[in-house]
Amino acid sequence: MLLGGCQTDACDNLCQRLARRLGSCMEQWPVGFDELDADGRVGFQQECQRQWSQVRSNLEPREFDDALDQCDQGLESLERMRLEESSCDELRALYLAE
Repeated sequence: MLLGGCQTDACDNLCQRLARRLGSCMEQWPVGFDELDADGRVGFQQECQRQWSQVRSNLEPREFDDALDQCDQGLESLERMRLEESSCDELRALYLAE
């Protein structure tokens, strides 16, 4: 039972992959993670996971399952964008809207 709380879920994985992808994209952008109020890639990932942990603690079981489904969809979208080589453009539009 205790081990279940230590395992990462789809939303934690999304935070990790998103931070990694943003880090790769930022090599091409004239901005850094400070534009996202984060101290680098690791800081972005940790804040994302902290926010998810806070939200997760307030969800009912059905809501939790729905949230995990949404994170699975986010992971699939991130992978699709990567394969289509459009992820940096789409992520820039989402996170750095001007």
